[in-house]
Amino acid sequence: MAAIPTRQLPLGPRRAIAGEPGIPRFPTTDPFRDPISIAVVDLIAERGYEDVNEHDIIRRAGVSTDEFRRRFADKQDCTIATVKATMDVFRWTLEVAYSSGCDWQSGLRASAWAAADYLDAHPTIVQVVAVDLLAARNEMLRVVREDALMFSAFLIERGRATAPDPEVVPAGAGLMAMGSIAQLLTHRLHKGGPVEPHEMVRPMLYMAVRTYRDEETAKVELHAPRPPGSFVVRPTAEN
Repeated sequence: MAAIPTRQLPLGPRRAIAGEPGIPRFPTTDPFRDPISIAVVDLIAERGYEDVNEHDIIRRAGVSTDEFRRRFADKQDCTIATVKATMDVFRWTLEVAYSSGCDWQSGLRASAWAAADYLDAHPTIVQVVAVDLLAARNEMLRVVREDALMFSAFLIERGRATAPDPEVVPAGAGLMAMGSIAQLLTHRLHKGGPVEPHEMVRPMLYMAVRTYRDEETAKVELHAPRPPGSFVVRPTAEN
């Protein structure tokens, strides 16, 4: 493959753009434009982590061994750096969307739709993080995978402050909610069918909001329209 698959996302009535007031700065590394990152993600998705070596990555990326060595110590270092970079973009995307909301619930709603766009646009990295790294016999990669899930759990956990009685909400409720979402995603990937992340948004939002708020408040998410701030534009040379 020439690049990590990226689908064109739908245009919304208003798209959050990096550089606007209150918008977080985009990560310094964009792995979706880096040939080495593209190569390692594609190869792991095709063969599994254990069956990929440094020479495979170098050949697929079309770079020299010196260039690879200048940036990475070995295959593990390359994989970890790449996954962290893709998750930095993911976190940036969610924070940009979240900042468009006027409160936790509206911010979480925007983040969830933006997350669905990310999952839909980058199916290969989603497979690698959700499935292939879990199968890898490498504890460091498993830690990186878990770290990738923690940020989403943190966004959900911000809802504790909005609960009528925060002390009643079980400890780690956000992490448990995110764990359920990740389990459903992994299950769909294992089955080999389409993930359809946008179909998951409303029921997952209902579950997340219901963790902290009453039934009536949570049910709003089953019918709430997609907010304009959930359409996130990454910075380019043009913007």
